[in-house]
Amino acid sequence: MKNLKAQLKRDEEQTFKSNVNSLSEFNTIEDLLNQWRFRDIIPASSKNKKWASINELKEYLKARYRKRFEARTMKGIERIETVKNSLDIEKIVITVDWNKSRTWGNNAQAEIKVFLKNGLCEYFKGSRTSGCGYDKESTAIADALNQCNGLLKLLYKAKNKAVNSSNRDLIGYGSGYGLLPSFEGGVGVSCMYKICESINMKFKNIASGKNFDVYEISK
Repeated sequence: MKNLKAQLKRDEEQTFKSNVNSLSEFNTIEDLLNQWRFRDIIPASSKNKKWASINELKEYLKARYRKRFEARTMKGIERIETVKNSLDIEKIVITVDWNKSRTWGNNAQAEIKVFLKNGLCEYFKGSRTSGCGYDKESTAIADALNQCNGLLKLLYKAKNKAVNSSNRDLIGYGSGYGLLPSFEGGVGVSCMYKICESINMKFKNIASGKNFDVYEISK
């Protein structure tokens, strides 16, 4: 996943430079502190500090942005490494349970059983949906699938081959907008068929009932 790591570093470096460059747009301490994006990176212990000059404040903010950049970059690399080193999957069985609420109607919760190539199994459960006005089934399934690093590894591998391509163009609609692809909720279950196809897996419905749906992801 060298390409993903390199691109992540470039993206974070660009964000860091953009934030630092934006400091030059302000000429007074008051103007800087009136901007929420600058106040947001000042810890509580320094919120009421009296700054000797605007240059002192700008240097302080630059250091805070550098610290945030380094932390975000390290966190991203660690995430890629975790997914990269996850166990390979054989197939995944997804069970969606439907529960009716007086307020929000039918709500879904997905549980997945991950069959690993080494013969072991993993289990993950997503949160139950609520509210209205969006596709609850895909939201529930995405919440569970995004806990499975073995499946995310296949998405990451695909993106690693073309880091400059959008997730949508490379993997399919509903695979996220950031550098690291994932399963989006609210996009409809049909999107998951395309996403799985792009990583040489098949997504299919294997059972349905009044209060449940079962899907399988496999070769």
